[in-house]
Amino acid sequence: MLEYFHPWTNSAGFYMARQKGYYNEAGLDVIFMTYDRYWGNSIDYLVRGDVTFAITPFKRVLLQNEQNVPIRSIALINNCSFETIQTLRSKNITRPRDLCGRRVSLHPTKKGVAMLRHIVQQDGGDPDELVLIDSGEREVTPEELRSGIADASYGAYWAWEALMPSTVSEQERVVWRIDELGAPVQPGYVLAVREDTLQKQGNIVRDFLMATRQGYEEVFNDPNSAVPLYEQATPYFDKRLISTSLEAVAPTWFHNAAWGIQRKELFEPYVGWLTDKGIITASNSWWKVVTDKYLSRT
Repeated sequence: MLEYFHPWTNSAGFYMARQKGYYNEAGLDVIFMTYDRYWGNSIDYLVRGDVTFAITPFKRVLLQNEQNVPIRSIALINNCSFETIQTLRSKNITRPRDLCGRRVSLHPTKKGVAMLRHIVQQDGGDPDELVLIDSGEREVTPEELRSGIADASYGAYWAWEALMPSTVSEQERVVWRIDELGAPVQPGYVLAVREDTLQKQGNIVRDFLMATRQGYEEVFNDPNSAVPLYEQATPYFDKRLISTSLEAVAPTWFHNAAWGIQRKELFEPYVGWLTDKGIITASNSWWKVVTDKYLSRT
């Protein structure tokens, strides 16, 4: 199960592994799915057993375990976050604290609101002065900011939505990555699986991860090699967007030439922040839901 309403370039390693036959070589038939929001997000499908693997934010893995649902994170896909704050130069917002008293559109999840407030506070602003506009799960476009729907937006990805073609000039657009604005160090997406799958089909999990790593290595070394795959998977997106996005997202997949490793220095500060903000409660047991042992054959 992919992580969004439609495939996007972050899943390129999976598509390449299938295209190159790495899954077939491991004796695996792999189907990629996108979720129907009526039935939940990717981890909801995983919890029900509708899928074997799910790409998901790590926070959702933690929340499931707090409800005594044994979901495990078995590989890190992204070594950083993707969210941005976007605005227009004409709005005269030059730093996060300038958002105080201004209208900011976002999907007002508990984590999203807390992160936006954190960034503003880190810059010396009063987060209580933010005027939040609920945009649901859609991302507000630069054109909509220009039309006056809000003064700024929070959430759109610097490696995807921020790269989409726009009638608003590049000179007018302002895109800030939150990891450059004082946001806590954090992992991006992880690959999750049910505990019973690990217990009963551990060898399949290992084979799947080995093949997937090969796919990500292929695209990392040549991002544009995946463009034809997305011309088939998402023919409704511009080829230039796919190419630019692949170039942007590929460096997030590896740390010191390693794929999948779930590093303590990346996870622990983020889990501490989630606990401090009341989003989760059991920060001292986060490591129990994480395992790297299936990333190797031994």
